[in-house]
Amino acid sequence: MYVTLNPDVFVQSLISLQTPSFTVGEVENISLPTVVVAGSHDPMRPACERFHKYVSGSVYEVLRSAGYLFNIDQADAFNQALFTFLDA
Repeated sequence: MYVTLNPDVFVQSLISLQTPSFTVGEVENISLPTVVVAGSHDPMRPACERFHKYVSGSVYEVLRSAGYLFNIDQADAFNQALFTFLDA
């Protein structure tokens, strides 16, 4: 799948993902049940950790041996984390 991606577009998308589009105050006001999932090798993991820190009561799951596409890299672990959250 990665072979078909335009490298310049892919890099730009990663850069844009690291540019916050919300404020800490907005995130702190989230009152819905929230699960934050990241892969252990996901370049966005630090942002996910910060997001989790500011969403009161959120659940944080790190999937081992997974990158940015953790739902593909570790599909079974992702589904288990999601179903566990939804069943809670």
